[in-house]
Amino acid sequence: MSVGWAKHILPYKQLIQDGIVTIIEQVIVIFIIGGISEMNLGVQIHYQITTASGIVPPRLFNRSISK
Repeated sequence: MSVGWAKHILPYKQLIQDGIVTIIEQVIVIFIIGGISEMNLGVQIHYQITTASGIVPPRLFNRSISK
């Protein structure tokens, strides 16, 4: 009797675990994005776009060296 009950509950247990993991991942991502200031995020995006296109703005390059 208990074996049949376990077979029914097992898929739900896996679904619940997956759901909890997904929620935790989303919360972490939101926390990381929220923790970064908009200016810093803008600089990072600008830097990624310019480095991806092969153009590195000198002031941004100098700032990263001075750190």
